[in-house]
Amino acid sequence: MSSILSILFPWVLPLLSLAAFLLPQTYAALVNVTVDDAHPDPLTGISITYAPLNAWTLDSDCSTCVATPDGSQAYMGTWHDTTYLPEVGTVLSATFQFNGSALYVYCITAQSTSAPDGNSDMLFFLDGEPAGSYEHIAPGEPTYDYNVPVYSNPSIAPGFHTFVLQNGQTGGQASLALLDYIVYS
Repeated sequence: MSSILSILFPWVLPLLSLAAFLLPQTYAALVNVTVDDAHPDPLTGISITYAPLNAWTLDSDCSTCVATPDGSQAYMGTWHDTTYLPEVGTVLSATFQFNGSALYVYCITAQSTSAPDGNSDMLFFLDGEPAGSYEHIAPGEPTYDYNVPVYSNPSIAPGFHTFVLQNGQTGGQASLALLDYIVYS
């Protein structure tokens, strides 16, 4: 019996290595999920929430809105519009919860300085902590820019997170936000 083991033993490790190499491999890859401003997350069903709700307008359905970007250039033809007015002072926010390790937020930006005032001043929070800001000073042209990355964070600790976009800040200037979509992975 020991002679059989001594003959087979030198072959055991190479055979196990070969078997491990030939077995199907499993790979993990990050998957990007795009969430439209007006539709729920296609994986989880979670929607972006807007506060106060009456201060945000689904602009593809708004005939009285001052900001009128080309809907065919917006993701899924929709965007949410809100304007922070310093004299009113109401904090305007969009909140999104996701499970991931990266987050990208895209807006449409207006280039005009009146009707609409295209200046933007946004603050971002991740899990209740400040996570960045975005400021856009409109140059005074009657155009819009699409797919503008206003927030980009490719290195978030994996897990469940809450992201908040705040449009405007107390004591700040008027601020237009045209939220189009969010991508996370």
